[in-house]
Amino acid sequence: MRRRNIRKFIILILILCISIGFAVITASLIMNASFSFTNSSFDLHFSNINVLSTSTVTSPTATITDSTTINYSGTFNKPGDYIDFSFYIVNGGTIDGQISQINTNLTSEQANYITYSLKYEIEKTNVGVNDYVYAGQSRKVIAHFEYKEDIDDFIDLSNLNLNLTMNFIQPQTVTTTVWNYEYSGTEQYFIVPKTGKYKLEVWGASGGGVDGYYGYGGYSRGTISLNKNQKLYLYVGGQGKTGMDNPNANLSLITGGWNGGGSAYLDKQFGYYNTGSGGGSTDIRTIRADVTYQNYSYYTNDTTSLNSRIIVAGGGGGEGHDHTDGHPVSSGGHGGGYIGVGVTSAWEDSHTHPLGGTQSSITFGYGASPVMTSTTDHLDAGNNSSFCSGGGGGGYYGGEASIYQGCRNFGGAGGSGYIGNTSLTSKIMYCYNCQESTEEANETNIKTRSTTDVSSIATANYAKNGNGYAKITFTG
Repeated sequence: MRRRNIRKFIILILILCISIGFAVITASLIMNASFSFTNSSFDLHFSNINVLSTSTVTSPTATITDSTTINYSGTFNKPGDYIDFSFYIVNGGTIDGQISQINTNLTSEQANYITYSLKYEIEKTNVGVNDYVYAGQSRKVIAHFEYKEDIDDFIDLSNLNLNLTMNFIQPQTVTTTVWNYEYSGTEQYFIVPKTGKYKLEVWGASGGGVDGYYGYGGYSRGTISLNKNQKLYLYVGGQGKTGMDNPNANLSLITGGWNGGGSAYLDKQFGYYNTGSGGGSTDIRTIRADVTYQNYSYYTNDTTSLNSRIIVAGGGGGEGHDHTDGHPVSSGGHGGGYIGVGVTSAWEDSHTHPLGGTQSSITFGYGASPVMTSTTDHLDAGNNSSFCSGGGGGGYYGGEASIYQGCRNFGGAGGSGYIGNTSLTSKIMYCYNCQESTEEANETNIKTRSTTDVSSIATANYAKNGNGYAKITFTG
C-alpha cells in the first residue's frame, strides 16, 4: 500500500516540474507593436458658383475670392428685382462636417433694412443647421436675394453689405445610414464608416435636346460588403447640352454631359440648335480617375480607373435635329441596361444607325461623337460633317453616334449599364423601353428590366430625366 502511494507522489512532482518549466519559457516571450496614424482633414469649401437668373438687376456678379468666401454684388433698381446664385459646399477632407450656424453680421439699421426691404433665402432641402456634408460629398445650394415687392418702409441706406456665414463643426456622432450624391461636375467620394453591407444605387443622366427627344438615363442597383475606412469614388453624370446653350457661335462644340457624354457640333448657318450632346453615366469605382486623361467631360483611356467601376448606370443619347426640308427629329437612345437603346431615324434608312453600348463594345467608358472633319466655320453639312447628329450617352460602354458624313439627323445612342462585378449581390438594372435580358446562364450579371416610368427625381426602378444621381445605403 505504501509503495503505491509513493509512486503517485512522484508522478505529481514530475507534472509540477513540467508546468513550472513551461511558465518560465512563456515569461520570456516579447511582443512588438507598431502603429501608424493617417492624417485626417477638415476641409469644407465653396466651388462652382454661378449666377442662375436675375430680373433687371444691374451688373450681377458672384465670385469666390478664396475657398471659403463668396462675394455677391448687384444693384436692385426697383421692387421685385432679384438675383439667384448657385454654389456647391464641398467637403474635400476625410472628416464629416455638420452645419452649426447660419447667421448674419448686421448693424441694427441693416437688420431693419433686411426686415423691410430685402428678402434672402437659402433654398435647398436639407441644407440647414444640424445637417451634414459628409466627407467627399458636394451639396448644391441656391441663394435668393430679392428687393421686396410689398415694401412698406424704406430706410435711407443706398448700400448694404450682407454677410451670410455658414459655420461647420465636426459632429460627435453620425447616425446616418443613407448618403446621397447629386450632380456636381466633380469627383465625389465615400469613406465607409463601419464594416457591413451597403446598397449602391446609381442613375445615369439624360441626353441633350428639347421636347423629350433625348434619351433618358438608366438605373442600376446592387449590394456589396465593405470594410471600415474603405474609400469609394463617385462620378455622377451631367445632362447633355444643346445648341441653344451657345446660339451665337458660328461653329461650336456642344460638350457632352459630365462623365462620359459624347459631344455634338453646331453650325449656325444651318441652325441645328436643338442638336444635343450625350448624357453622362453615373458610376462608383474603387480607383480614382486620373485627371491627366481628362478630355472635355470624360477621362479618356484611363482604363485603370474605368476597370475599377463596381456599378454603372448608362446615360441617354442626345437629340438629332434637322430643320430643313421637313426632315423629322431623331430621338436619342435611352441609356442603361446591359444594352443601351440604339437609334432609328424616320428617313435615310439605308444608312447605318447608331447602336447602343453593350457589355463589350462601342467605346469603353464614354459616348461617341458624330463625325467632324474640319473646324472651318459654315461647313457644308451635306458633305463634310454630321452637325445635326446627337452625341452618344456615356456608360460602361458608351453609345454610338452618327458615322455618316452628312446631315442625317441621327440621335446619339444610349450607353450601357453594368452590374457584372462579382462582389455585387441582389443586383438589377432598369432602362426606358429597352431590351430585357433573357440569357439565363448570365442573368445574374446582366439582369435588365424595361420600364416606362421616368422621373427627374431619383427613384428606384425608374429611368432618370435630367442630371444623374447616386445613393449609398447601409443595410447591416
